Amino acid sequence: MARRRDASGVGARRRETERSAASGWGGFRLRAGGGGAHCRIGGHGGSVCRNRVAIGRLPQGRIVAPANNQNFGWIGRAITQCEAEAARNADTLYFLVIPVVAPDGDQQAWLAKSNGTVGDSVLLGSQDTLDGLRAGSLRLARRPFNFSILEPSTSRVYKWKPALGVHKFAIRDAKAVAAFKPGFEIPAGGDTRWADGAIPREAGTCYWTGALMRG
Repeated sequence: MARRRDASGVGARRRETERSAASGWGGFRLRAGGGGAHCRIGGHGGSVCRNRVAIGRLPQGRIVAPANNQNFGWIGRAITQCEAEAARNADTLYFLVIPVVAPDGDQQAWLAKSNGTVGDSVLLGSQDTLDGLRAGSLRLARRPFNFSILEPSTSRVYKWKPALGVHKFAIRDAKAVAAFKPGFEIPAGGDTRWADGAIPREAGTCYWTGALMRG
């Protein structure tokens, strides 16, 4: 990504006019649908994802809050750093997921601000996520989740190890990924729920989102 993309593009942190474009995953609106399809990794029932890439090969890392955490500004800095890293390494595909829960358990109140859904998870823009964390109406999720993507044209699944907290994920040499569907397993080890719509990949982009999960 040679420059920050506005709300009409994919990737990059938008200025907080992002809400007016109702975009998800750093600038791409997920198509509304029935909450995503199931994909069972092993076991019985549901569809089976073929050509799965073994976990352990894919880089990932937790973004840890600094000791002087002030108003969750470290999350905004992590997004900016992810964008810069993606711009320097255009062949690598980057994601940054901010997993949150609503302490009162009410996800419905957030649907009006939603940029889309992946299974039971509600996708939120950075400003809504940070505002909710600062106000206490959201908190960072405290249980692990699995993040995966599905390349629709090949049905190839890229799956990372279970993650806890704000996390960055990457696929090196990702030229073969022309588009992707994000997916979550919550809790980790369950069935993957996929987004309904595929997102075209743009080289040099860090795809980021707040993900409101069921507590």
